[in-house]
Amino acid sequence: MQKKTVISVIVVAILLAISLYFIGGTYARYISDFSGDATAQAAAWKVKLGDTESKLTFNVESNEHVATGKIAPATKAVAKAALDLTGTEVSVDVVIKKGDNFDQAITDFGLDAEQIKFSVTKSGEEGISAEQVSGSGSAEEPFVIKLQGGEALSGKLNLDVTIEWIDKGKSLDAENQMNQKDTEIGSSEMAKSITLPVTLVVQQHIGA
Repeated sequence: MQKKTVISVIVVAILLAISLYFIGGTYARYISDFSGDATAQAAAWKVKLGDTESKLTFNVESNEHVATGKIAPATKAVAKAALDLTGTEVSVDVVIKKGDNFDQAITDFGLDAEQIKFSVTKSGEEGISAEQVSGSGSAEEPFVIKLQGGEALSGKLNLDVTIEWIDKGKSLDAENQMNQKDTEIGSSEMAKSITLPVTLVVQQHIGA
């Protein structure tokens, strides 16, 4: 290799080294890494039915024309539910609905499904303002109990769940289909009873 060529190679090598030095300097930077744990306390869920978590209990309303504890056309069975939400830290939805096989139980009893009326009403609040509660308790429009001022709920929502044997046979016509069905049940040789499943669901309200 000629002397001039060797010198050229050395110069190129030196320029390359200088170039790499400046490129390296361009990508150097101060770096600090910080890590931490994302910690949040879960909102409390303290929903109770009455004094303890339990089932709805239906009682036949007193009727001077029907024996105590018995059902007949134009009688009602009512379950009073005191839903205690004290300490719950989220808004809630409350739905009371017919359970599985509700209508089937009615037809098995010997009636048409329309002869048993199912309804839910709000009978009052304790410690919860009326402004905090909206809705009708149905699946389409649940009762919504909202937090107020970012504070936990404190109080009870009182509900009446009613099952009523509707008197559809208003006339005295014995041929009336509704009258016939009612009469067949009452005249059965074996005492008939009916069990209707009802479900109360309380869930966290998720806003729009």
